[in-house]
Amino acid sequence: MNFARFNHVLVPQSAHERLAWLTSRRGRFLRGGFHLYLSLTPLGRGLLLFWLFAGALGLNVSDTVCYVMWAVVTGVLAASLAVRRYYPLRDVTIQAVAPNRVSVGAELEIEITLHSAWESYAHVQVEAPFLTWDGTYISERQMVTALPRGQTVTHRATARFSARGIHSLMPVFASRSVPWGVAAGPICQSEILDFVVVPTFPKIVNMQLPRAHRCQPRGVPMASSTGEALELGGVRPYQAGDRVRDLHARTWARTGIPHVRQYQQEYFSRVGVVLDVNAIHVSEKQFEAAVSLCAGILAHVADKEALIDVMCIGNNVHSLTIGRSLGFLAQALDLLATVTPGDAFSLELIQPRLYAQMASLSSVVMVCLSVDDSVLRIREWLTQLNIPVRLLVVQPDMSTVPAYGTLVTPAQIASGEELRL
Repeated sequence: MNFARFNHVLVPQSAHERLAWLTSRRGRFLRGGFHLYLSLTPLGRGLLLFWLFAGALGLNVSDTVCYVMWAVVTGVLAASLAVRRYYPLRDVTIQAVAPNRVSVGAELEIEITLHSAWESYAHVQVEAPFLTWDGTYISERQMVTALPRGQTVTHRATARFSARGIHSLMPVFASRSVPWGVAAGPICQSEILDFVVVPTFPKIVNMQLPRAHRCQPRGVPMASSTGEALELGGVRPYQAGDRVRDLHARTWARTGIPHVRQYQQEYFSRVGVVLDVNAIHVSEKQFEAAVSLCAGILAHVADKEALIDVMCIGNNVHSLTIGRSLGFLAQALDLLATVTPGDAFSLELIQPRLYAQMASLSSVVMVCLSVDDSVLRIREWLTQLNIPVRLLVVQPDMSTVPAYGTLVTPAQIASGEELRL
């Protein structure tokens, strides 16, 4: 069981939902506590805990003097909270900026800028956003800064996230400390931060892709230049009627005979990637390893002379073209960031959705969690269409991996070692 996720089971994952919940009728019981939390500095929050403890001990007034200390702390807290409204941050703007995309386990740097237009402030409390269950701060979350008039102050908070998906963080809060440093004035806040945590992927240095004769004739127009996509096939002696611009100066200089370049139609292999999301009797570690392997395959194929034309995640088919400057790997990683366990493959659902892409695919790579009947039916159907299939099975052992499949263990993927498939 993931206890970090379990601790946040009652907390909405989206910051938009959290703020909406706090302002709703259901959240009215926690609204006061949330505002009290923001009204106190870290020192004040610690003093509030001591106040609760001293109050419990001071109930017996005949045998202890703890109630005296409790009364003193009560006066300090009450006086600080009473005057906090006289210490606002006037004409102060706060902005928080973070990258739109970060990998699992990588550092996310949140840049916090404050600007004061008319006044100077000596003690400004800055509190970085409340993180989701999978996030941890590497640097300090709470900062105290001076804010001169007409100047901009920048602070950075660094966090790390351990789960993929769409993330949104609560706003950054800033407030002015009152005397004694127990409470803070009315807060000003930034916008909500939205970003995507994409899966990490292993480095694949070599991968054998089976190829059929279904390559893209004439290449991909507009892939890297205008006109038809042609590649240089060689040179030959000049003949009457050849274009002057095709003359090859180096060969002419070396042989003394005019030569022209000879072109041939360019061919690209179009690859489809299929990811199995049937995670029944599969651990979370194994499922995440399969998603990471799929991301690594996309990165490897897109870096070669091939195009990723379609990606099938379970029974959902996504048409996209990645490679040769026609698309970006980030588009596919955003899709993989939101993958969740689902149903087994259904040939009846996939067939009509993949039918339009079958004529151009030269090979298909299947990343599976197990080799069951649904996987075998998809493989058999593709084989009947003369589309070669490369089957990669993510399992910790070889118990159910067929001879025509390649085993990749979760340990290999998580270790970060170079893979040769």
